[in-house]
Amino acid sequence: LQDLQNFATKRNFMVPVDLGAKGTCLIGGNVSTNAGGQYFYRHGSLHANVLGLEVVLPDGTILDLLSSINLKDNTGYDLKQLFIGAEGTLGIVTKVALHCPRLPQERNVAFVACEDYKSVQQLLIMAKDVLGEVLAAFEFMDQGILNLVKQEMKIPVTIATMTATSGSHTNKTENYPFCVLIETQGSNNHHDMEKMETFLEKAMSTGICVDGVLSKDGNVSR
Repeated sequence: LQDLQNFATKRNFMVPVDLGAKGTCLIGGNVSTNAGGQYFYRHGSLHANVLGLEVVLPDGTILDLLSSINLKDNTGYDLKQLFIGAEGTLGIVTKVALHCPRLPQERNVAFVACEDYKSVQQLLIMAKDVLGEVLAAFEFMDQGILNLVKQEMKIPVTIATMTATSGSHTNKTENYPFCVLIETQGSNNHHDMEKMETFLEKAMSTGICVDGVLSKDGNVSR
């Protein structure tokens, strides 16, 4: 997947799927498991992005679902959809035609903290209302996941605590109950950043978010 992403990026396109395992996972496996990833909100799953397939059936027959791609053809059965998410039980995917949107000119990312799951739900509703058409990703992580990530890298937002032992004080950090990664993609940085800042200000002022950090560089955020 990462090789495909690099190939598409050089040509000013993006792959509509992005996974943590992109360095090792294969496109055929992504199709067979109907992978979604962090851009599911914006682009949907592979059911919505695969244009055609070549599949080898269990008896060795090669099924060509590539040669007659027509986005406006709504007649008959859409056979390729049977193989997406079938995990190889109906056939092995050997070729894929994938819809790749243009690479966004501007990207902004926020990583924010919430104290409970209800706040995460309220944050999603607010993001849809305020960020609207530029909202590209909304991924939440609970404290258990954050604790695992913390073993490998620094978490951008944490709770600072102080404990007293034997007359001395020790500063510690612990993860919030929930954190959310929010990404916007658009063509006008001033417009997109204004929306993001308005969204974050509203989320903080209403108490839905209790902490957060904003990256203005999409490459840094990744």
